[in-house]
Amino acid sequence: MQFKEKLQKLRKNTGMTQIDLAEKMLVSRQTISKWETGSAIPDIENMIHISDLFNVSLDYLIRDINEPESKRNTQRDFDRNINQKCKKQIYIKTVLIISFILTMILMISYQLHFLATTVIVIIWIILFSGLWCICKRGIALLSKYIQKGEEIHKELILFNESARNKRNEKK
Repeated sequence: MQFKEKLQKLRKNTGMTQIDLAEKMLVSRQTISKWETGSAIPDIENMIHISDLFNVSLDYLIRDINEPESKRNTQRDFDRNINQKCKKQIYIKTVLIISFILTMILMISYQLHFLATTVIVIIWIILFSGLWCICKRGIALLSKYIQKGEEIHKELILFNESARNKRNEKK
């Protein structure tokens, strides 16, 4: 099944008209018509919007496959659960490490009676560990989006090439 057929099927299954979809996508009805007839394809931002709107994967939209809905949902739920478990484990490890460091500093400062120094060190540790966690998550998120963008770009190039080849074959 090609993209044009999938888009039309998704739109009709949700009871939308081309005008309804165009309003949600912030494009003209003629653009939706061109996408559904195969005379044009959406750019990457619109592909992502379509994917989010109909709750389907970009892979399903772009590739010439007919992936069952239940398989997609099961995989999506599985991925979501794995991500949540990893985040919880990272959070727990971070809290344990910070707690251990703070305990050690408090024990040392109690012995040396440097309460003021201890408070300053604790504040710095909290600030830097928070900053470290934020930067680490930001970099991980950024690399994830860059990788996904590259995958989508490659798929769209293949999709465009196959569409051109099919048009050339028809001529």
